Amino acid sequence: STTGSVVSVRLADFNMVSRSLQTYMQLTNQVDFEIRLNEVRRVLEVELVALAAGRATPEQRLQLRQICEQMRAGGKTAQQMAELDFRLHVTLAEATQNDLFKILLAPLIDQLRDHIILTWEDFPRPVNLVFDQHEAIVAAVESGDAEAARQAMIKHLAFSREVLEDISKSHKGNDS
Repeated sequence: STTGSVVSVRLADFNMVSRSLQTYMQLTNQVDFEIRLNEVRRVLEVELVALAAGRATPEQRLQLRQICEQMRAGGKTAQQMAELDFRLHVTLAEATQNDLFKILLAPLIDQLRDHIILTWEDFPRPVNLVFDQHEAIVAAVESGDAEAARQAMIKHLAFSREVLEDISKSHKGNDS
Protein backbone atom coordinates (compact mmCIF):
# COMPACT_ATOMS: atom_id res chain seq x y z
CA SER A 1 0.00 0.00 0.00
CA THR A 2 1.11 3.59 -0.47
CA THR A 3 0.87 4.39 3.22
CA GLY A 4 3.36 1.66 4.08
CA SER A 5 5.95 3.07 1.71
CA VAL A 6 5.49 6.60 3.11
CA VAL A 7 6.20 5.38 6.64
CA SER A 8 9.32 3.46 5.62
CA VAL A 9 10.63 6.46 3.67
CA ARG A 10 10.14 8.59 6.77
CA LEU A 11 12.14 6.23 8.96
CA ALA A 12 14.86 5.92 6.33
CA ASP A 13 15.10 9.72 6.12
CA PHE A 14 15.29 10.01 9.88
CA ASN A 15 18.11 7.44 10.11
CA MET A 16 19.95 9.03 7.22
CA VAL A 17 19.84 12.46 8.88
CA SER A 18 21.13 10.93 12.11
CA ARG A 19 23.95 9.09 10.35
CA SER A 20 25.10 12.06 8.30
CA LEU A 21 25.11 14.21 11.45
CA GLN A 22 27.20 11.59 13.22
CA THR A 23 29.71 11.54 10.36
CA TYR A 24 29.85 15.33 10.35
CA MET A 25 30.41 15.41 14.11
CA GLN A 26 33.29 12.95 13.90
CA LEU A 27 35.06 15.24 11.45
CA THR A 28 34.61 18.42 13.43
CA ASN A 29 35.48 19.88 16.82
CA GLN A 30 32.80 18.84 19.32
CA VAL A 31 32.17 22.24 20.95
CA ASP A 32 32.28 24.17 17.68
CA PHE A 33 29.76 21.69 16.28
CA GLU A 34 27.49 22.29 19.26
CA ILE A 35 27.65 26.06 18.81
CA ARG A 36 26.70 25.64 15.13
CA LEU A 37 23.95 23.25 16.16
CA ASN A 38 22.69 25.83 18.66
CA GLU A 39 22.23 28.30 15.76
CA VAL A 40 20.21 25.73 13.83
CA ARG A 41 18.07 25.00 16.88
CA ARG A 42 17.41 28.73 17.26
CA VAL A 43 15.99 28.84 13.74
CA LEU A 44 13.95 25.67 14.24
CA GLU A 45 12.80 25.69 17.84
CA VAL A 46 11.79 29.34 18.20
CA GLU A 47 9.07 29.00 15.56
CA LEU A 48 8.34 25.44 16.64
CA VAL A 49 7.28 26.53 20.16
CA ALA A 50 5.17 29.35 18.69
CA LEU A 51 3.22 26.72 16.73
CA ALA A 52 3.11 24.40 19.77
CA ALA A 53 1.51 27.23 21.78
CA GLY A 54 -1.37 27.27 19.30
CA ARG A 55 -1.68 23.53 18.80
CA ALA A 56 -0.63 21.51 21.87
CA THR A 57 -3.27 19.05 23.03
CA PRO A 58 -4.32 19.02 26.71
CA GLU A 59 -2.44 15.72 27.04
CA GLN A 60 0.77 17.23 25.60
CA ARG A 61 0.47 20.22 27.93
CA LEU A 62 0.20 17.81 30.84
CA GLN A 63 3.23 15.83 29.61
CA LEU A 64 5.30 19.03 29.37
CA ARG A 65 4.27 20.08 32.87
CA GLN A 66 5.13 16.62 34.27
CA ILE A 67 8.58 16.62 32.64
CA CYS A 68 9.31 20.02 34.24
CA GLU A 69 8.15 18.73 37.64
CA GLN A 70 10.28 15.58 37.34
CA MET A 71 13.34 17.66 36.46
CA ARG A 72 12.86 19.95 39.43
CA ALA A 73 12.13 17.09 41.87
CA GLY A 74 15.83 16.19 41.94
CA GLY A 75 17.50 12.96 43.01
CA LYS A 76 18.19 11.90 39.43
CA THR A 77 21.38 10.90 37.66
CA ALA A 78 22.86 13.15 34.98
CA GLN A 79 21.70 10.60 32.43
CA GLN A 80 18.09 10.73 33.67
CA MET A 81 18.17 14.55 33.63
CA ALA A 82 19.52 14.52 30.07
CA GLU A 83 16.75 12.12 29.06
CA LEU A 84 14.08 14.42 30.52
CA ASP A 85 15.71 17.41 28.82
CA PHE A 86 15.62 15.55 25.50
CA ARG A 87 11.99 14.49 26.05
CA LEU A 88 10.90 18.03 26.82
CA HIS A 89 12.22 19.36 23.51
CA VAL A 90 10.88 16.42 21.50
CA THR A 91 7.44 16.75 23.16
CA LEU A 92 7.41 20.44 22.19
CA ALA A 93 8.16 19.36 18.60
CA GLU A 94 5.31 16.82 18.73
CA ALA A 95 2.97 19.53 20.04
CA THR A 96 3.23 21.36 16.70
CA GLN A 97 1.18 18.46 15.23
CA ASN A 98 3.65 18.58 12.32
CA ASP A 99 5.72 15.36 12.10
CA LEU A 100 8.50 17.09 10.20
CA PHE A 101 9.52 19.06 13.26
CA LYS A 102 10.13 15.89 15.24
CA ILE A 103 11.92 14.25 12.28
CA LEU A 104 14.24 17.27 12.00
CA LEU A 105 14.75 17.99 15.68
CA ALA A 106 15.09 14.53 17.24
CA PRO A 107 18.29 13.52 15.38
CA LEU A 108 19.77 16.98 16.05
CA ILE A 109 19.15 16.73 19.78
CA ASP A 110 20.18 13.08 19.77
CA GLN A 111 23.66 14.22 18.70
CA LEU A 112 23.74 16.38 21.84
CA ARG A 113 22.81 13.55 24.19
CA ASP A 114 26.38 12.94 25.44
CA HIS A 115 26.97 16.65 25.80
CA ILE A 116 23.71 17.10 27.71
CA ILE A 117 24.69 14.26 30.07
CA LEU A 118 28.07 15.92 30.69
CA THR A 119 26.40 19.26 31.29
CA TRP A 120 24.09 17.76 33.89
CA GLU A 121 27.01 15.94 35.54
CA ASP A 122 29.09 19.06 35.89
CA PHE A 123 26.80 22.03 35.43
CA PRO A 124 28.78 25.27 35.36
CA ARG A 125 25.74 27.48 36.16
CA PRO A 126 22.91 27.44 38.68
CA VAL A 127 20.72 24.57 37.53
CA ASN A 128 17.58 26.42 38.67
CA LEU A 129 18.03 28.79 35.74
CA VAL A 130 17.44 25.92 33.32
CA PHE A 131 14.35 24.81 35.23
CA ASP A 132 13.05 28.40 35.17
CA GLN A 133 13.68 28.62 31.42
CA HIS A 134 11.96 25.30 30.69
CA GLU A 135 9.00 26.29 32.85
CA ALA A 136 8.69 29.67 31.12
CA ILE A 137 8.52 27.91 27.74
CA VAL A 138 5.95 25.41 29.00
CA ALA A 139 3.83 28.09 30.71
CA ALA A 140 3.69 30.08 27.46
CA VAL A 141 2.69 26.95 25.50
CA GLU A 142 0.07 26.12 28.13
CA SER A 143 -1.47 29.58 27.92
CA GLY A 144 -1.36 29.55 24.11
CA ASP A 145 0.92 32.61 23.97
CA ALA A 146 3.02 32.15 20.82
CA GLU A 147 5.10 35.31 21.29
CA ALA A 148 5.95 34.53 24.93
CA ALA A 149 6.89 30.99 23.86
CA ARG A 150 9.24 32.41 21.19
CA GLN A 151 10.91 34.78 23.66
CA ALA A 152 11.29 32.05 26.29
CA MET A 153 12.93 29.68 23.78
CA ILE A 154 15.26 32.44 22.51
CA LYS A 155 16.35 33.04 26.11
CA HIS A 156 16.86 29.32 26.78
CA LEU A 157 18.97 28.71 23.68
CA ALA A 158 20.99 31.90 24.27
CA PHE A 159 21.78 30.58 27.75
CA SER A 160 22.78 27.17 26.31
CA ARG A 161 25.07 28.97 23.92
CA GLU A 162 26.75 30.89 26.75
CA VAL A 163 27.37 27.62 28.58
CA LEU A 164 28.86 26.13 25.39
CA GLU A 165 31.10 29.16 24.88
CA ASP A 166 32.35 28.91 28.47
CA ILE A 167 33.15 25.23 27.95
CA SER A 168 34.86 26.09 24.66
CA LYS A 169 37.02 28.76 26.34
CA SER A 170 38.04 26.43 29.15
CA HIS A 171 38.92 23.67 26.65
CA LYS A 172 41.00 26.03 24.54
CA GLY A 173 42.67 27.23 27.72
CA ASN A 174 43.56 23.67 28.70
CA ASP A 175 45.15 22.90 25.33
CA SER A 176 47.69 25.71 25.38
